[in-house]
Amino acid sequence: MINFEERALEELKTLAAEGGVPAADPPPVRPATSRRRRRAVYGLAASAVLATGIGVGVPMLSGGSAEAQPFEVVKRPDGGILFKVDEFRNPKGLEQRFRDLGLRAVVDYVPYGKKCAAGRFTERPISNDDLNAIYHWLPSPEGRLMTDAELEFYSHRWTEVRPELIPPDATLVLTATLFKVNAKDLPDPGFRDGRRVHNSDSAGSTTLYQLADGPVGPCVLVDDPSQTGPTFDDGPTPPPAPAGSATPAGPLPGR
Repeated sequence: MINFEERALEELKTLAAEGGVPAADPPPVRPATSRRRRRAVYGLAASAVLATGIGVGVPMLSGGSAEAQPFEVVKRPDGGILFKVDEFRNPKGLEQRFRDLGLRAVVDYVPYGKKCAAGRFTERPISNDDLNAIYHWLPSPEGRLMTDAELEFYSHRWTEVRPELIPPDATLVLTATLFKVNAKDLPDPGFRDGRRVHNSDSAGSTTLYQLADGPVGPCVLVDDPSQTGPTFDDGPTPPPAPAGSATPAGPLPGR
């Protein structure tokens, strides 16, 4: 199976090659997995951004304003719970918000290259179709034109959870692994409409969602051998030295 960083990088390379800049995050990629566990990829940024080099629709990996809420959760009149994550911080705050709304859930954010150690809960047998009915992207209305307010609302790519479909003794376990794709790993996008186009760093997450029977233990981080380590941007490549000149030794930029 292609790991999620490779899948994300290939999608970004395709966008850069085609010159496309999406206005919002693309829909989740749900690769085939074993029964009872599914992954969804979130927050792929546009790979090519005009002039500014600022990513479009990128959930922040960390930091941000201390006053800003890193997530938003809304309970609908029909009982469904919608949520979106803008910054990957305070997962236990999101978990508590779910519980305040009657959804028994456990939320963990895992750095790239790590995973939660196995054995922290007993996974409940459930079909992929039933699990996807519980946890899925909120679909936009079909067959009619949407108002400006509706277009704005659905552009945020909300995830919907249906608590009424979760068995009374089960817990929804959400484990988001963060990743980053560096601009230097993308192909040169060249020019568009006479203006130079620049790649931008892109960030996001892949979320594993499962149902647990009984208690869920804490996430103890261990190395994940299926993932390669993250890459780091060493800054711009210096111009080549003139022929015959010596290049002084020194630390790489950013180190």
